[in-house]
Amino acid sequence: MVRFVDLGSLADTFPNLNRNPLTLNSKEMSGPSNILEEIRSRIDNGAVGVALKELHTLLKRGIKGPDVYRLLALAHLKQGALPDALTALKNARSTGTTAPTEVAFGRFLNREGYKEAALNCFDAAIRRDPKNDDALALICMHHFDTGNTDLAMQFGQR
Repeated sequence: MVRFVDLGSLADTFPNLNRNPLTLNSKEMSGPSNILEEIRSRIDNGAVGVALKELHTLLKRGIKGPDVYRLLALAHLKQGALPDALTALKNARSTGTTAPTEVAFGRFLNREGYKEAALNCFDAAIRRDPKNDDALALICMHHFDTGNTDLAMQFGQR
């Protein structure tokens, strides 16, 4: 059964949503993460359209953290909208990221079968840390798997 979040009453349910996240303590932050968990559950259960609508509402209300954008990217990927997913990943990076975070999310996307989006994450990791061995190896394997042995060798030899 899909449980819908009434986004019109988010501020009533989670009064801290309108506060600066940097000023919230861990107890106060349980609201937004619970919302994201519920939206992620919807995506996993096939209610991607509902999840997209909720994510866009959160963004319009100023809730623009990297997890919101990564969840938006996943929802777009589930609908086959790679360009929209890549835009969401770019927006996630604009709110702050690290090479290990990019590698971890790329590995997740790779497991889910979203190889091009995963490659985008690995490339972002290399831009942040050019000597990140995990990202280099994953890029190399991606190019090898897709038959692009020249690029595979190029990344494998870095």
